Amino acid sequence: VVPLSAALVPSLLVFGVMGFVGEPVGIINQAYFTLIPVIAVADGIHMVSRFREELWELVPLGDRPSLDQKKAAIAQAMRRVGAACLLTSVTTMVGFFSLLMADMPILRSFGVYAGIGIGFAYLSVLLIIPLMLSVSRPRVSRRSLESMPLGRLLEGCAELTLRRPRTCLALTVLTQVRWPRSEEHTS
Repeated sequence: VVPLSAALVPSLLVFGVMGFVGEPVGIINQAYFTLIPVIAVADGIHMVSRFREELWELVPLGDRPSLDQKKAAIAQAMRRVGAACLLTSVTTMVGFFSLLMADMPILRSFGVYAGIGIGFAYLSVLLIIPLMLSVSRPRVSRRSLESMPLGRLLEGCAELTLRRPRTCLALTVLTQVRWPRSEEHTS
């Protein structure tokens, strides 16, 4: 719920800015309602996941964290994930702002507001997620992903890749090759 909440706010802010400057909602910029939340929720999930990991270090299994423990976990999660989220947000913004070089005004407009929306998404990760995490009531229930089936699957994939790198690379290349199809002719 925390990443989802933080993902909806940037879209609303972008449409608010568009309304303020008189930019109409058209066919292309309706994509902001899906584009911006997807990017924002990814950063939000990273932040919440790191927050949980920090809580595992601070709080005994089964206990509820105190406000001070939550604040410490939030601060540590922000330090560890905030810079990575900033870099991904900045590179995404630069990509969208590069549409300012397009010949079509509709693409230039799309790039500007998409870039602004990504900036709002990063700000929501910095401001909304910590606020929501500070009032949440998590219970520390698991220590690590390794004990979960997904963790074991991911660990197995890593071991396979490290044990047989050439085979994995060859299989990856083979899945990307376009094989010619035989066409059946019917009369």
